[in-house]
Amino acid sequence: MYSKNIGRGDSLPDKRKENSQSEGNSTWGVKKFIQDMLIIIVIMSIADFIIEDVIKKSETIFEVYISTESEFQVYLTNDTKYELWVLEFYGGPEKINVSIKKDSYTAFEDTFVLMHPEGDYIPYQPTFAVKENGTYQMYAKPLDSGIVKIKIRKIHGYSI
Repeated sequence: MYSKNIGRGDSLPDKRKENSQSEGNSTWGVKKFIQDMLIIIVIMSIADFIIEDVIKKSETIFEVYISTESEFQVYLTNDTKYELWVLEFYGGPEKINVSIKKDSYTAFEDTFVLMHPEGDYIPYQPTFAVKENGTYQMYAKPLDSGIVKIKIRKIHGYSI
């Protein structure tokens, strides 16, 4: 009179098996997401290399992440064109002061406005050159809290 087959989902061992399968699917989804993000990062890095190093014929000679007022030394040569990149990360500062000096000579000085009222970051990579070879002081001061990436790129095939 009693049936041995109660029905799928009614027994406790079947519920445990279902839960472990859904946990496995959930873990697989997270792993898949991380894997996809890593692939996107690799593709973006390769695209950055192709655009900046091959097409524009430039190379990064200095790169740093900062969140507080900082000072660095960088060796620059005359008859060379440089680009200064200031890249904001999510939650980074809205403004940052940057200057590049050697003694009383100022090679570059500007305040970068990283977040515009529209909410979009508009890339701005000003170019500059120096009068003489030597070690220059680069000074950067974020005017708000957050992390920002600063880099100097040397443009090849250009002489002043």
